[in-house]
Amino acid sequence: MSSRVEPIDFLLGELSQDGRIEAERRVREDAVFRSEVERLRPITAHLDALPQEAWDPARPPPLRHPGRAGSAERRPGILERLFGSISIPAPALAAAAIALVIVGGFIGARIADDGGSKADGREIGLAALGDDGWTGVARVDTETNSVSLDVSGLDPNTESDFYEFWLLTPPAKLVSLGSFKVDADGSGSLQAPLPVAVEDFEFLDVSREPLDGNPGHSADSVLRGTTA
Repeated sequence: MSSRVEPIDFLLGELSQDGRIEAERRVREDAVFRSEVERLRPITAHLDALPQEAWDPARPPPLRHPGRAGSAERRPGILERLFGSISIPAPALAAAAIALVIVGGFIGARIADDGGSKADGREIGLAALGDDGWTGVARVDTETNSVSLDVSGLDPNTESDFYEFWLLTPPAKLVSLGSFKVDADGSGSLQAPLPVAVEDFEFLDVSREPLDGNPGHSADSVLRGTTA
């Protein structure tokens, strides 16, 4: 009987060998499971990009004697106001903060779509790294803090790979903006929130990724455009 696997455990590399094999099978054969993996992939990439201090336990506040003159009452932080006085480990708070940013981005993008407003931003062209006739264009929307991508001429996906959209500064600074599939006609599209500023990175990059359970960049870039 197949063991139960969760998409987030698969992306975080926390499954046993048997569990990883089962997860890879479900990515290939189970459309719902595959969709959930692709939805969570940007979140795990953001968690990987967090600095070490985000995972360290918070220092306790200094002791304060009631009634002491000149003692100022500490104002609760934003996460304390959101989650109350519940004791939550630092990693969980970091993950919650990222989830709030991403959910906020999705909500902003949906409001813009429903209102039919025109994107207030700029277009960035992406070109093939080789001699292929692949092209792409990214549209950065500063009102909703989101980005959309449209590509054409790419090779269609097989059952064992997909395409990934990145913010990239070589050799190792990168943030995944989401994954997508390319249809038989070579076209594909993606809309995603922007968790960081595009200007903080040199390139927008599209790579072809194998379904191997590794959330990192495959080094197989097919399209790239400068953000400057």
